[in-house]
Amino acid sequence: MKVFNHLGFNSPPLEAKEYKLVYHDSPLLATGRFIFIMSVFLILLNNTSVFSQVYMQWVNRYSYSNLSPHLGYDLLINDSGFVYVTGVSATFGRNDMVILKYSNNGEKVWSRRYDTTSNTSNGGGCIILDDSNNLYIGGNLLWKYDENGNLEWNTQTPPGRGFQSLFFDMNYNILVSSEFANSSFLLRKFSYNGDPLWERTYKPVGTIFAKWSDAIIDNENNIITIGFMNKFGIGDMYDCVIVKYSENGDLIWAQRYDTGIDNYCYSVTVDKLNNIYVTGNSDVSTTDMLTIKYSSQGNVVWQKVFDGGLGDTGYDIEVDSERNVYVAGRSGGYGLTLTKYDENGNTLWFRNRPDNGIGNVPILKLDKDGNPYMAFWITTQQGGQLYAVEKYDINGNQKWLAQYGVDSSHSLQKIYDVLIDSNLNVYVTGRSNNFIATVKFVQNPTSINNVDNSVAEEYSLFQNYPNPFNPVTAINYSIPKSGFVILKVYNNLGNEIATLVNENQAEGSYKVEFSATSGGIGLPSGIYYYRLETENFKETKKMILLK
Repeated sequence: MKVFNHLGFNSPPLEAKEYKLVYHDSPLLATGRFIFIMSVFLILLNNTSVFSQVYMQWVNRYSYSNLSPHLGYDLLINDSGFVYVTGVSATFGRNDMVILKYSNNGEKVWSRRYDTTSNTSNGGGCIILDDSNNLYIGGNLLWKYDENGNLEWNTQTPPGRGFQSLFFDMNYNILVSSEFANSSFLLRKFSYNGDPLWERTYKPVGTIFAKWSDAIIDNENNIITIGFMNKFGIGDMYDCVIVKYSENGDLIWAQRYDTGIDNYCYSVTVDKLNNIYVTGNSDVSTTDMLTIKYSSQGNVVWQKVFDGGLGDTGYDIEVDSERNVYVAGRSGGYGLTLTKYDENGNTLWFRNRPDNGIGNVPILKLDKDGNPYMAFWITTQQGGQLYAVEKYDINGNQKWLAQYGVDSSHSLQKIYDVLIDSNLNVYVTGRSNNFIATVKFVQNPTSINNVDNSVAEEYSLFQNYPNPFNPVTAINYSIPKSGFVILKVYNNLGNEIATLVNENQAEGSYKVEFSATSGGIGLPSGIYYYRLETENFKETKKMILLK
């Protein structure tokens, strides 16, 4: 689960300009309906027989005024492939809520800003969608928009951090989890029409300070809220607190993780048996990463503490269908970390990468196959920042690293949400300088089919078919003996566009499909070249992309 920190900020629409787009260190010029950031970097790590290709299909950048900050905090996708983003648009010294709707191809369908024309600040931090494609946005207020962007209603919120986490119950009533005035956890329920139904607060006697962190709904529609509160009678020491409510707002149980030292929890998830998992940190030695598994009854099943030596925190947690647990965090000694535990709390593997970004909080998501993705930002050699998404397989092998941003000392890129759809497309949103930049990365595995196992008489590279093509064409080749084979695609400047084959292959005839959107960022019409290389053979042929 993602923690939403309600920051805020805002800005006339950008005019279309020409930007330099860099892909694999190859200069291309990009113009058109999308406004691309100045430099884009994609780093691909290929496995054998099927190459896990990833490419940026589109990016859309929104700013009402490019002189003030805009931040995208949450996104979702409906069944038709429309992408919705909500966040903050800063204008004239205040923050306005903004919601953006994009088509599956990245075209902006509409945008809406909620402007009270007063000095009141608003912002969207979370978004959910009902079966009729109505949108509900939580932030300083709670808003409902129809699928065409018409505001149907909004409701006010009590003092505190606003509406931080939204869920539907079985009747599409809206459950809202947050905190009240930094002193208690708050759970509210609204009807489909925005009428308040009930409100619950959790504030044990002696609580001076309470900080809500995250919430989730389990498979029985119970709501689990987590955060931290000061210890009883002690104002400057804190316990991790977990509260479980029924769908009707009845308190089922509440647990404090009190070990006599500071304990904080930041993220929560549940498995299919309704066990609860939280992660955060504990002051065991310095600050150590803390992960706890609770039963559905609230009993501690196991706990794990990771000490990297210089301050460690778990920021995001997910569990797969086999009840394996993934924790993304940050360690002073190890940088950004990703840890996998089995259902009994045994460490299966641990991965880390250098981190030189102050305040870099990783976001963790799993795809439908259980592969973990970690999103964060990377600081460049020039001192700027890039969006970054890293994919691992279930065994902890890195599959690829995709990056987006301006490689300059003035760039500011921060990811606030990432989503993987059922087709393994990866969407990210956040802040790109003063814009809300939403990016779609597409994974397009290139299958290499051995179409004939008989021994070829000679090396052959055949003309692609169809040719001209748009957007997919097939390339056939034959090799008379086993060896290492490379098949690459280049543009007419000689810059590499895609690697289709890069492996040892047995003798035989092969067929590979190339997509004009796979190895480039929406390749333009023109002449391209594909080149086959082995130890004893090299040949290049021309193909034409005609849109």
